Amino acid sequence: RVDANSGAFHAYPMRFLRTLDDGRFAVALEILPPQKALPRVLLRRARLLGGAPQAINVIQRPGRQSSLDASIALHQAGIEPAWHLVTRGRSRAEIESDLEAAATAGIDQVLCILGDHAGTAGPDRPTIREAIAMTRARISIWLRFWSCPLNMFHRPMNRMTATAPTARMTTTLT
Repeated sequence: RVDANSGAFHAYPMRFLRTLDDGRFAVALEILPPQKALPRVLLRRARLLGGAPQAINVIQRPGRQSSLDASIALHQAGIEPAWHLVTRGRSRAEIESDLEAAATAGIDQVLCILGDHAGTAGPDRPTIREAIAMTRARISIWLRFWSCPLNMFHRPMNRMTATAPTARMTTTLT
């Protein structure tokens, strides 16, 4: 919600999930971080729809502020972000480092995806399933994954759904 006096945005923890659980229509806003760390630009984008969105998805694109850094900045400003953890072409150590930073910062909404951009396969490159397991192990506070089919070739997608006592997970695999 947006405070009428200060214009500050106040997130309700887990608003998106709570709205869906209540059977109501949920709104998610997807934003692109600026090319470099520009807090005012980032906050303006996140507040674009005022208090209407229950979630702010922070996408990852090359040449931009990282989704993680932007998500941490939004979280510190009282906005509940959904961090896009792109795994394609990233080493296990890089993913672990980002997961540690996210957990330390209190980020508890993660969209774990392969991503659109080319990456190299290798022995230290985890599969999407391994990255999801790594995320579950590192971020244990009501971890949520949302489905976000990044399928620029319009191929049919397989969907795997699993529910754990403290996690709701939907992943999209191509």
